[in-house]
Amino acid sequence: MLKYGIASYLYPMQRLSTFLHKKGYSFIPLIKVASGHYICTAEINGIKGRFIVDSGASHTCVALEKEKHFEIIAFESDEQAATASSQDVDTKQSTSNQIRLGDWVGNKQELVVIHLETVNVALDNFGVEQVDGILGANLLHKTKAILDFKQNRLYLKILYIVSLTINQFKMKKLLTLLFLSSLTVSFSQEITGKTTTGDKYSKAITAFMNEYLQNKFDTFKEIHADNAVFDLNGMKADKPSVLQGWSAHHQIYSNINID
Repeated sequence: MLKYGIASYLYPMQRLSTFLHKKGYSFIPLIKVASGHYICTAEINGIKGRFIVDSGASHTCVALEKEKHFEIIAFESDEQAATASSQDVDTKQSTSNQIRLGDWVGNKQELVVIHLETVNVALDNFGVEQVDGILGANLLHKTKAILDFKQNRLYLKILYIVSLTINQFKMKKLLTLLFLSSLTVSFSQEITGKTTTGDKYSKAITAFMNEYLQNKFDTFKEIHADNAVFDLNGMKADKPSVLQGWSAHHQIYSNINID
C-alpha cells in the first residue's frame, strides 16, 4: 500500500507540463545561477535581455543604464520600489511597453526604471553575468505564474490559446480552427442538410476568414450573438475576449496569410 500511495502522489507531478498546457499555460526556461537566483530571457519592446525572477520585488524593473537600450520612455517618480534587498530605491516610471515572455505577450505594460548596481555587484561576486532587470510580483501575478523548480521552468497563463498556434503550426491549420469554431458555434443548430461552397454558411465563413486577415471582424460580430461563449482548446471565452485575442495577432505578427 505504501508503494501504491507514493506512485499515486507522484504521477500528477510527472504530468505537470501536460496538465498546465491543457489549462492554457506555456513556459519559458529558467537558469539557476551560482548566486541561487533564477534568470530568464525576456523581451522588452522587442529587445531581448536577462532578467531575475523575483517574487519579492514589488514591480518589474529595468536597470537605469538600460533605459535607452530597451527604448523605454520613462518619467521621474516620487515612489520607491521595494525589492528583496534591505533597501528601497528611487524610481522612474514607464508605461505602454511591450513585454514578451515566450508565447506570453503583454502590451501597455508598466515598468520601473531603477539603479541595479547593488544587485549586479552581488552577482559579480558569484561570477554571474549581470542582468538587465527584474521580473517582479506584479507581472508574475498578472500572468498567474507557476514556478517549477524541479524542471527550472516558469509557466505563464496564456489568455488566448489561438495565439500559440501561429508559431507552432501553419496558418492553414489556424484558419481551420477558426472555420470549425464558426461552423460549430454559429450554424450547428440551423443546418439540416448538406452545404456547398456557394451557400450562405460557406460564404459567411469565407468572409469571416478574409476579414480576419485584414484585422476586421464585421461578419464575426454579425453571425455570433453578443452573449455567445466559445470553447478554445478547453478554455471558455466570451465574444469580446475572442475578438480582442484575434485582433492582438496583428499587433504581434505581421504578414499573416493563408498558405
